[in-house]
Amino acid sequence: MKDTIAEIVFYSLYLFIYGLVIYMFWSYISVLIFAGILSGVFLPVFHFFVNRLRWGVYTSAFCICVLICILVGVPVAYFLSHLIGEAVSLFTNVREFLTTDKLQSWFNSKHGLTDFLKRIFTMLNLEYRPDMLQNFLLDTAKTMSSHFLDTVNTWLSNILYLLWQFIIMLILIFGFLSYSGSLRKFVANILPLPESEIELVFLKFKQINYVTFVTNAIGGIIQGVLAGIAFYIVGIDSPVFWTIFMTFLAFVPIIGISIIYIPASIYLYIFDPSLWKPIFLLIFCTSIALWVEQWFKPKFMGRQIDTNAILILLSIIAGISQFGVLGIFYGPLLISVFFTFIELYQKRKQRFNAQ
Repeated sequence: MKDTIAEIVFYSLYLFIYGLVIYMFWSYISVLIFAGILSGVFLPVFHFFVNRLRWGVYTSAFCICVLICILVGVPVAYFLSHLIGEAVSLFTNVREFLTTDKLQSWFNSKHGLTDFLKRIFTMLNLEYRPDMLQNFLLDTAKTMSSHFLDTVNTWLSNILYLLWQFIIMLILIFGFLSYSGSLRKFVANILPLPESEIELVFLKFKQINYVTFVTNAIGGIIQGVLAGIAFYIVGIDSPVFWTIFMTFLAFVPIIGISIIYIPASIYLYIFDPSLWKPIFLLIFCTSIALWVEQWFKPKFMGRQIDTNAILILLSIIAGISQFGVLGIFYGPLLISVFFTFIELYQKRKQRFNAQ
């Protein structure tokens, strides 16, 4: 009886302490998970530094952190700084366009979009009244102005927070890599699973890291750079900024860079008299996106990694809705772990039925 009570007290305290530790680090849970994912991605590079180049463990971990700053930190910093500048520039241009005189001139001119609007009004048996559309656009612009200023203030207030999170992530990556061997043993010891099943979980984790980061990163660079060149050819400002933006958006399968180049093509069709520019941008970027998604990524991943594009897309959308931008990485990871445990469950069920 005493032994039973002692066991209950022990496991109650054990779970209580676990809960306290999780509660203490909960505000940094996203940083912890993302640091673990990046550590897994750069672990082969870390082993190359240690085993091949004979560098020290701490030196190798520090070099990985510097490499992450160069590959991730510098582009993100450039992107954020120019994003605010581009948003301000776009807001200024739209505000200048949405003046009474310019709107009156534009609505009365012969243009593809105005002709389309006139046909729509005719089909609906409505009178084409530019003054009504002008008032609607001007009211919309006033509402968007106040919303835009609030958004910019929010961005500025969050920059220091993002910088602090990034520093914490680098510290965690340094620790994860420096103690990768003992950390893996620690995780294996606290999980109530056989060693073979733990190895399967780690293997699936490596595979989904490979798919999510390496394959999508290379495919994103291809799409972003080539689409950025197309932006430069058609004369869109800040092609470097849009290149970085589309490189990150290319992580989202199927949709990807179309979020940028389709509105850009529409913008060129409306505001640029050269018809070849929007047509060229639309056809070129669509061809590049289809080539990367339909041929390059499956060829690069190989048959050993079985992934379904629709399932990955749904997991990314669900991940973004729950975890924000980092859901792009968390969604596929959770789906991979989920199906791994389904596989383990099926094996256990087969062994149970065999008995």
